[in-house]
Amino acid sequence: MRHVDLSQIRRFVKQSVRDEANNAQAFLTNATTDSERRAYIGANGSKWTAFRDALWLIGFGKCWYSEAILCAEEGEVEHFRPKQQVWRSNPVHGGYWWHAFDWQNFRLAHPLVNKRRRDYSTEQQAGKGCYFPLRLESERAFTSPEEPRECPTLLDPTVARDCRLLCFDGSSGKPIPRYRLEDDPDGWRHLRAVESIGFYHLDNGTWNAQREDLMHDVGVLCQRILEAFSTHDTSSYEQLLDELASYIHPFAEFSSAAAQAVREKGLLDHLSPLPSAPLVMELGVGQVTRASADSNAFVPRMEGGQL
Repeated sequence: MRHVDLSQIRRFVKQSVRDEANNAQAFLTNATTDSERRAYIGANGSKWTAFRDALWLIGFGKCWYSEAILCAEEGEVEHFRPKQQVWRSNPVHGGYWWHAFDWQNFRLAHPLVNKRRRDYSTEQQAGKGCYFPLRLESERAFTSPEEPRECPTLLDPTVARDCRLLCFDGSSGKPIPRYRLEDDPDGWRHLRAVESIGFYHLDNGTWNAQREDLMHDVGVLCQRILEAFSTHDTSSYEQLLDELASYIHPFAEFSSAAAQAVREKGLLDHLSPLPSAPLVMELGVGQVTRASADSNAFVPRMEGGQL
């Protein structure tokens, strides 16, 4: 999961589309019965699908949850807070209708993330559907003013700190919580990651295999870069760094998993060096560090000599 700045959607959506959504939201606010609202929402899905292309653009052409590549027409406009019903709510909740046409509630999801279905590898039901679990069900909002009291369980790709709660097992490609249960004082961050992996179908068997292959390939590439670095092969070093950058680019599929593999090899600084602190490596150890800030060299170097 990679952070998406939802506010950027205002740069790509025509004002007429936003006006249509605002008018639809005003209709719901003025409606006097739940049945009237449900009928109107059901008949006006085109007003939120009109945002799909913009959501696709600001989400780097990928599913906001899984980072799987999407064709422009493939993504589904998902309502983070369900619009018409909330499954397993107690008491029964008719949905956050006041967000049905609110672009700030829209996310772009792969069909495997958005819809409930049985995973072919685990044979478990997965997908978000109309679920929206909370830390405390008793604090669920039934009106817009009550919403600030909610503490959602599921991770939100538009919240940067939520995206930091997931990482990956490099040996299997499976998403895992960043915090182990024993390292999380109240277990909440761990639980949010576990629940999100399940509800968002992030451990789909095909995606796991793709991430496993990706992290392996990135690891091999990182090793080649370290070898070029240690042997002063500047040409190969720079060429391989360019190749590595393509794996962690925002538009790259599963770029968060790739970035983790790069970080584990200690090479993120090589991709974004600081002018005042050229890179160094301890011979025989392979540990990448920073040189003194008063060094005049700008190119990466080793202890004892320039590349």
